[in-house]
Amino acid sequence: MIEVKDVVAGYNAEVDILRGMTLHAEQKEIVTLLGPNGCGKSTLLKTIAGYLLPRKGQVLLQGQDVSRVPVHQKVRRCRLGFVPQTDTVFASLSIRENHHVGEYYQSKEDNQRCIGPCLMSELTTVLGIIPVAG
Repeated sequence: MIEVKDVVAGYNAEVDILRGMTLHAEQKEIVTLLGPNGCGKSTLLKTIAGYLLPRKGQVLLQGQDVSRVPVHQKVRRCRLGFVPQTDTVFASLSIRENHHVGEYYQSKEDNQRCIGPCLMSELTTVLGIIPVAG
């Protein structure tokens, strides 16, 4: 479960992009953030992931306040990551290889549980319909 409670955050002290943002998403629930450019969608995701710290409010994962947990610890302990909106993350790697980079700090058992046969099947289906750049 991810919960954002009354979060105020932004990229500098003078401008708050998020002004009292609240969001609740249960485990396995699909939530879509929609809005025009500049409305705070990426700012919210960066705040949840820990790239930005909220000036006020809380970010909770499974009921635990992780508002001040550094990014690298969120990746390792909370298995929470953020993929920026770019054409490529690691340009020399395939989509599948980029996806597997996140497994680096996890045990084999955690990877089997998280990237189990069902998810790998779905990923393989998605990769099968994405055109390969040549």
